Amino acid sequence: DGTGFKFIEPDRKSIYEIINSALGIYFNKKPHFKKFIQNAMKQNFSWEKSAKEYERLYLKAIKNHC
Repeated sequence: DGTGFKFIEPDRKSIYEIINSALGIYFNKKPHFKKFIQNAMKQNFSWEKSAKEYERLYLKAIKNHC
């Protein structure tokens, strides 16, 4: 139901396994692949959203250091 794949440990084995899983879904066109695409297309990657998040983080940093 997500927008992609994740792994817990940043090691060769974990990365290899998740890449194999992703390739299997892609090449077999499993039902999850279509859902990944639909979910990804619904995401908001605008600068407006990013700017608001940066502002929130900066304000929090200022508040914590004053």
